[in-house]
Amino acid sequence: MTFPTMRMRRLRRTHSLRKMVQETRLSVDQLVFPLFVVSGGSGKQPIKSMPDQYRWSVDLLPGLARDILSRGLSTVLLFGLPDN
Repeated sequence: MTFPTMRMRRLRRTHSLRKMVQETRLSVDQLVFPLFVVSGGSGKQPIKSMPDQYRWSVDLLPGLARDILSRGLSTVLLFGLPDN
């Protein structure tokens, strides 16, 4: 009979095996906040196919970026093609 600890030791025998079975660690530095942008001053428009997500007008982006930064996220990814 093989005990779980014996199997785990076998999996940790070499560096390659240890790397393969290691736990995933996620930190706030690895997160990216998606922002969907529209041109003009239309404010915030809900995206029907993605609940709780919005298209933001360009004039609201600076305040939104400050809010995102204050929550500990430092990276955003812009989606959309605004005029300016």
